Amino acid sequence: MNGRIKNLREYILDGKHRNCRRTVDWHLAEDFAAAGFTPLERSVRALEHVLAAECPAFIPESRIVFMRTVANLPDL
Repeated sequence: MNGRIKNLREYILDGKHRNCRRTVDWHLAEDFAAAGFTPLERSVRALEHVLAAECPAFIPESRIVFMRTVANLPDL
């Protein structure tokens, strides 16, 4: 294991990556039902909302350039 991997492993095992996470108060199912969206429209709009809620987060020495920052996904 090289130094970069060791540092990354320690960062993850120490739970430091969780500092980037947050919860979102979703009300999409109710809003979509009231709007009368089809199941396909609900899926598309839910994906739009989930992606818009994400914030860029970078883990030091990681080569993965995107990680989820929203801890809870919406119910549909």
